[in-house]
Amino acid sequence: MTRRCLPLVFAFLLVAAGADAQPPPMTTVLSVVWSDGHELQASGNGPSVMTVSRAPDGAVLVREDAPTGELRAIGRCRRTGDAAVARCPGTIVRARITFAFDVAHRLVVEPHARMRVAVFSLEGGNDSFDLRGASAALARCGVGRDSVLAPAPMRIWGSCETVNGAPWQPRTRLGFVHGADLDAAPGGIAWVDPNGLLHLRTGLDAPERVVAPPQALRFGRLDVGVDAGGRAIATVATCDSTNGCGHWQSRLVASGARVPLRLVAPRGCQVAFVARWRGRTALGVECGGAPNVVVTGGGRPQRFALPSQVGSGEVRGAAAVDLRGDLLTADFDRPQWAALWALRVGARPCRALLDAAATAGAPGQAHIAQGGRVVWPFFGGLPGSWFAAWNTVASVSSRCGLRWRYQLPDRSDRAATLVGPTLLRASYGRLTAERLVTVAPPMWRIGDPGDFNDDVLFP
Repeated sequence: MTRRCLPLVFAFLLVAAGADAQPPPMTTVLSVVWSDGHELQASGNGPSVMTVSRAPDGAVLVREDAPTGELRAIGRCRRTGDAAVARCPGTIVRARITFAFDVAHRLVVEPHARMRVAVFSLEGGNDSFDLRGASAALARCGVGRDSVLAPAPMRIWGSCETVNGAPWQPRTRLGFVHGADLDAAPGGIAWVDPNGLLHLRTGLDAPERVVAPPQALRFGRLDVGVDAGGRAIATVATCDSTNGCGHWQSRLVASGARVPLRLVAPRGCQVAFVARWRGRTALGVECGGAPNVVVTGGGRPQRFALPSQVGSGEVRGAAAVDLRGDLLTADFDRPQWAALWALRVGARPCRALLDAAATAGAPGQAHIAQGGRVVWPFFGGLPGSWFAAWNTVASVSSRCGLRWRYQLPDRSDRAATLVGPTLLRASYGRLTAERLVTVAPPMWRIGDPGDFNDDVLFP
């Protein structure tokens, strides 16, 4: 639990009878939160059927039928005559129930329960969640065949096979992708496959166009934006044996046809990354080893010098860029250090560091999605041992500060971006589209990375 969100936390574990007996693994955690921030946790073992309801006097009743234990009611909740039933004060504002391990669970929130419910199925098992009695619901399904009955408003993600009685197809495999070569903009999705072919779609369900540029594509240099007329365009770098990898070209996503592209870089600087948005072009350039960002179009060119030092990490070379409106991201990935900045271009420029970490491998690339949301792999790990756990989604204010930030509780990817309510993910050489009912904040607030028990917030 995040210490800043919950001033007092009670955690209770079932203990097996006998001094030498080993308790079976904990599989179910119930967490109920009062309006003043206090919380009660209770845990059980093995498969369970848990029911949450309201008594006539407004108290909350929680019943758990588990073959290997019973619900412990301590703190503000009290045991009733039935050992499997806990009676809690009626001021509970939300409940979180976490199911884990390879056993099946069933949760029922009865009508008129009048509470907000969050369910996390972190591991395998064929789980069933009937949340129709909740005033708001959030469900994250894990491995196994899971079904959800939920009211509106609801938030659902993960591999839920059935939602409200209808088949739910959260994940669709689109094809194979090379590394982080993925991007999307309104009216356009593009990726590069391991063979260097450029794949273009005008939408998730639109026909796919495959383009083989006359020169070999340079991996890791893909951008999807829109031109001055609002048409989706994909920009890539190409290489040849004579001039190296300094060629850039833009193509219409709808037809694959080339469109004009003119790049103007400062003298002595080498263009390494390009991003286009309407009349503006952002360049990630390297000038004598220091990373710089140059934005042309819409007035005088603007140049941003990125810090050469972030914490204990040295920043040298070019930064990958992405551009949407006046929001720009500069993403620096090197074998020993990663950093991500947000910048605003135009009349009121600003810059802020969004994330940074010591790494032992490139953690992926950041993208600006629709609505100005920035999506990037979580930067984590220690020098010599890289890991990235979860994708981070954030909204950046007009002065480059964070309005909100949350992490999607699933593995991280080399690259990810949002297309409406769908998360596009480039991971392990595969490109998948994962449906989300909504990604409107606040959905997930982060305390310590890796803590699945962080506070779940509802609007």
